[in-house]
Amino acid sequence: MKLYLVEAAWCDYDQYDSFVVWAKSPDEALNLVRAKDDPITMNNFNDNVKVTEIKKPKESGIVLGSFNAG
Repeated sequence: MKLYLVEAAWCDYDQYDSFVVWAKSPDEALNLVRAKDDPITMNNFNDNVKVTEIKKPKESGIVLGSFNAG
């Protein structure tokens, strides 16, 4: 298993913009996110989605900060 950051190219109010996912591959990570299947909060994960493997860092740091207030 690897850790992936899945990011939407755009985001509106009351929508998810990213997920951190454990998966075996980038494709599986994206499929897990898309399986959430909420058409209102998830329609921004249909096109132009970026999936990046998160490698073990050499020092402490923040993995993800996400703020999308409505």
